[in-house]
Order: sequence, then structure tokens, then C-alpha cells
Amino acid sequence: MSKIVLKYLKCWMILDLLACIPFQMIEMFMGSNMGGDYSKLLRLARLPRLYKLVRIFRVFKFFKILNSNPKIKETILFLKKYSGILSLAKLVVYAFLMVHLMS
Repeated sequence: MSKIVLKYLKCWMILDLLACIPFQMIEMFMGSNMGGDYSKLLRLARLPRLYKLVRIFRVFKFFKILNSNPKIKETILFLKKYSGILSLAKLVVYAFLMVHLMS
């Protein structure tokens, strides 16, 4: 396996798996039987979702910084002259962004 895959498996995969657990449903089914301490523990377990939100905001911040770069603005103006190339470039960027956010 590649180094990237191994690093992901060792570090971030656990957080991503924890973020996928439906803690609201667990709390709903077991909430009446649980004491206050367990309920607080379940709320604490939702922190990986917060991590994913922070990652998404970092991506938006990156695009905001990118739009302030004059070279990028020149490139966008050039691509607007050729709308077909701009559409293709947008498609590629959005595809990479979606793949990044889904992983």
C-alpha cells in the first residue's frame, strides 16, 4: 500500500468512522434508560463531526484566498473568453473537490 493510505489508516480513519456513527439515534433509543453521565458522553462522541465541518470551512477559506490572487483572476478572465474551457475546468475542480470532501 502507498504511504498516503497507510498514514490515513493510522490517523484519520478512526475519526472518520466515528463521525459516521448515528449518535442521535443511539441516544434516542437508549436516552430514557441512560443517566446524565452517559448522555454527556454520547454528546462528546459527536466531536468528529465537528472536525469534518472544520475541514469544510478550511476548504472554503482556501478558495477565498485563491480568489484574491491576481494571477488566478487573470486566468479566470482568460477562461471566461472561452466558455467551453471554463466549463470543463469548473467540472474538473468540482469533481476533485467532491472527491476530497467525500474521502
